[in-house]
Amino acid sequence: RWVDLGVGGGSAELFRLTGAWGHRNLDRKALLGSLNGVLAIDQQRRDSRSETQVLRMRDGRGSANLVEPWLLGLRLQGQASVFYEQISDDRDPRFLQRRDSRGFELGLLHEFSRMFRASLTGHSALVHQSYEVFLNTTQKTLDSLQQVRPRYRDNGLALSLFRDTRDDRITPTLGSLQTLVAEVGGGPLRGASSYQKLQLISSWYSPRANRWQFAARFTGGVMGPIGDAPGDFSPPVGVDARVARVPRERRFFIGGVNSLRGYGENSLPADGGLAILLGNAEMRVPLLGPFGAEFFID
Repeated sequence: RWVDLGVGGGSAELFRLTGAWGHRNLDRKALLGSLNGVLAIDQQRRDSRSETQVLRMRDGRGSANLVEPWLLGLRLQGQASVFYEQISDDRDPRFLQRRDSRGFELGLLHEFSRMFRASLTGHSALVHQSYEVFLNTTQKTLDSLQQVRPRYRDNGLALSLFRDTRDDRITPTLGSLQTLVAEVGGGPLRGASSYQKLQLISSWYSPRANRWQFAARFTGGVMGPIGDAPGDFSPPVGVDARVARVPRERRFFIGGVNSLRGYGENSLPADGGLAILLGNAEMRVPLLGPFGAEFFID
């Protein structure tokens, strides 16, 4: 059994509290069970009539998880979890989006070798959302809120392929990691959110003779809505019509410490997008003991 408790802070939110309880041998059958919780607190505007900021919950999530390492007696890891999540999102300066979702996730993971592995994951969630207008805005924008789905079912399936030649999965100094993810939502899986998504992430690590290290990462992806289901998932005023047809939480965003540094976490663009092209390169210079410096371009 184990218990994990954590507290932290950073550019994504002012405070983050985490907790977990787990058991690695449930019923003496090597089943791994855990209960996990995350609470993120940040500064947000008190209401639409005031610029005063107060501390409030940005993200709260709780889940119960079960992992079977030898599903059906095969070298196949099976995972199942149920979750509940609440989000308060103010990345778009016009609105405060409140969203809560509850559902379940199922997954299969197979390691073909140390270098190659693949996973198949599916999710189904019932989502409720609402928008609070921050700015004095036009009647057209207010009317557009009537087109937003207040409640919808989000069903999806994702296939992920991994090629990993890194010398260490935690602190790599040599090798590379490639991840290819193909995802589909709705369509034959039903649900209101219907989209297709393809994303590739590739990272390289190369040591230099003077103990410096060069690291680079490329991220590319494209997605789009499918079908002709009526209604939008965000206010269509000022948003591309195709973007509004994809749930906001499924779109591409950039910004933050592992993306485009110097910008807020997942803050660009405010409404998200249907394509992404991102390159990162950095030179890591050791200084003394565990301390070092990085020169980077994003």
